[in-house]
Amino acid sequence: MAQDFFILNSAGDFATPSNWTSGVPTSTEDAEIDSTGGFAVSTASETVNSIGTDSGDGLLVGGGVFVVPALILVFGIG
Repeated sequence: MAQDFFILNSAGDFATPSNWTSGVPTSTEDAEIDSTGGFAVSTASETVNSIGTDSGDGLLVGGGVFVVPALILVFGIG
């Protein structure tokens, strides 16, 4: 599975292609939010294969439906 990385070190729109290394991730890609301080905000319906975050990063789903059929990984808890 191809990986697509969120490149902002601040909050940004999940659906903005320039916020990602390969454009907005799709159902055939793994989304990785691991830039220092990166925080993707989704207000639309999105589908990715899997999603992972690192310590200090995150995903806020503020509307729509966020579908992740394979795996959700959250690192750096605690």
